[in-house]
Amino acid sequence: MRAAGGEPEEVPRAQGLRAALRIADAEASRQRHEEHVAVVHVGVGGIALARVRDHGGVVRQALDEQRLARRRYAGVRQVHGHSLSQLNSCMSQSAARVRARSTESGTPLPQARNMKPQALRRRALIGLAAAGILYGPAASWSAPETAYPAKPVTIIVPFPAGGGTDVIFRSVQQRLQTALGVSVIIDNRSGAGGTVGTGFGAKANPDGYTLVAATTSTIASADAVYPKLPYDPVKDLVPIGTIGTTPFVLVVTPSLAARDVKGLVDYAKAHPQALNYGSIGNGSLSHLAGELFKQRTGIEMTHVPYRGAAPAQADLMAGQIQTLFDNPPSLLAQVRGGRMRALAISEPSAGFEGLPTFEQVGIKGFRPQLWYGLMAPAATPQPVVQRLRAALDAAMRDAALRADMQSKGVTPWTVPPDAFQAQIRSDIQLWGGIARSVNAKAE
Repeated sequence: MRAAGGEPEEVPRAQGLRAALRIADAEASRQRHEEHVAVVHVGVGGIALARVRDHGGVVRQALDEQRLARRRYAGVRQVHGHSLSQLNSCMSQSAARVRARSTESGTPLPQARNMKPQALRRRALIGLAAAGILYGPAASWSAPETAYPAKPVTIIVPFPAGGGTDVIFRSVQQRLQTALGVSVIIDNRSGAGGTVGTGFGAKANPDGYTLVAATTSTIASADAVYPKLPYDPVKDLVPIGTIGTTPFVLVVTPSLAARDVKGLVDYAKAHPQALNYGSIGNGSLSHLAGELFKQRTGIEMTHVPYRGAAPAQADLMAGQIQTLFDNPPSLLAQVRGGRMRALAISEPSAGFEGLPTFEQVGIKGFRPQLWYGLMAPAATPQPVVQRLRAALDAAMRDAALRADMQSKGVTPWTVPPDAFQAQIRSDIQLWGGIARSVNAKAE
C-alpha cells in the first residue's frame, strides 16, 4: 500500500481491505482529493489508481467496457496473475463507489439501474480489469514488484582463481556487497581465453543476478581471435561500469645491449629478423601489443607464443626470446630482481615510478592497456542496470579499494556508461583490426 506520491509498503490483507473501504467511504462523502491512498495491495494483488483524483470516474469508464472485458476474460481464472476471488474481494468498494455516484446525482448511472449489489460489484471488477488494458497505467492491475536485489548476485569471472582478473574483482566484491546490501559471489569459469565464462554470463537470465567480469581481451579482441565466439560483445552484453586499467610494460632480456626504446629500435633495424618477442598466447593482448609496436616503429620481430606468462618470462630471462609485453603485477618482482629490464610503459603505474611512457620516448599512438569492467546480459531491465551502476560507483569511491588496486598495478578508472561503450567500440576496431591483419587465431 502507498499514499499518493509515496513509496509502496506491504501490509496485511485485512489492513489492505480496510484501506480500500476507506477509499470508497471517502469518495461517497465527496472527500476526493490527491491525498487519498493511491494503491492498495491485497496479498499479491492490488488496484493501481495512481494520480487519479476521481476514482469513481475511472469506475464509470471501466463499466462502459464491461462487454469487451467479458469477452476478453471469458473462462479465465486469473487476471494479470491475480485470482478472480482475490480481485473480487479487493474490489468490493468499486460497487460502493458507483452506488454513491448514483445516490448523489439522484439518477442511477445507466449501467447501475436495476442491478443487485453483487452483480454491480462483479461488473466493477470486470470493467476495471478492462480499464487496465484500455486506459494504461493510470488504471491498471499491478502486481507489487520485489525490490532489487532480493538475493545474492553472482559475478562470472572467466579466468582461474588467483589470476589478475580474479584478484581485482575480489577486491571490488567486498565493497559491492556493502553497496547492494546482499552477498556478491565470485564464480570462476575459465577456458578459451575467458570466452567460455563470458559466453555463459552473456546467455544468463537477464534479471541482474548474474553479471560478467569483462576485460579488453574477452570483449574487444575475442571476436577477431575466436572464429566461433559464443556471444556478441556488443549485442549480448550491456555495460554496468568500469573498474580499472592495467598498462603494458616492454621488458627485454638482460643480455640485450639495448638500454632504452630507441636503442631497441635501432638494434632491430640494424639486425632484421634477429629479435623474437614472446606473448602469453596466440591472439592475446600481449601478442597484439607486440604487433602494434612493430607497426608504430617499423621494425621486424618474430612472434613466439607461450601458454601463459610464466613460461614466457622464463625464456626471456634465459635469453631464448629478447622482448615481451606484459602487465606490471606479473613483471614487478623480476624487474626489481634484475632478471629482466623494463624499457617503457604505456601509462604510469605503481612499482614502475620513473619508467618513461611510450609517448614520452617518441612512440606516438601506442598506449596498449587491459581494462576491467562489469557487464550484464543485454536484456537486463534498465532500473536494475541503474541500481548496479550506482552500487559500483559507490564501491569505486572507497579510498581503501582504490589504494589496494594501485598497489596491485591497476589504475582505478570510472567513466560514464556511454564512455565505456565508446571505449569498447574503439578497442574492437583497434585490436580486432590488428588481429585480422596478422591472422591471429587462438590456439
